[in-house]
Amino acid sequence: MAPLYPQPGQAVPFAFPGVMGLRIGSTDLHLHSALAVGQITADPATGHVSIKGRPVGRARPGGVIVVDVPRADRPGYVTVPAARIVWTVCVGPIPYGARLRHANGRAWDNRLDNLELS
Repeated sequence: MAPLYPQPGQAVPFAFPGVMGLRIGSTDLHLHSALAVGQITADPATGHVSIKGRPVGRARPGGVIVVDVPRADRPGYVTVPAARIVWTVCVGPIPYGARLRHANGRAWDNRLDNLELS
């Protein structure tokens, strides 16, 4: 029997136009599942993330803001950087192996215009 969810690195279809078959990591699998059912929203102007309409996120040492996203494969959560959520919601999937960085060097500043792929 085939697994219900794809494995990390496996090509999967997305709900983003023109991005069929992009490879993703395991964290993105859970993120895209939550996006597909409309649980997560992000404001590109402020970089704030909401789950089911409620603002979420907490700071880690170094200032990185992270969000606990519901897992797709079992009960529980997976921790995802807020910057990754903002980029994925506003732009689309992050290519497998690409890194997202903050242009101004401030890890807490997750506005879309401050994020870039490297």
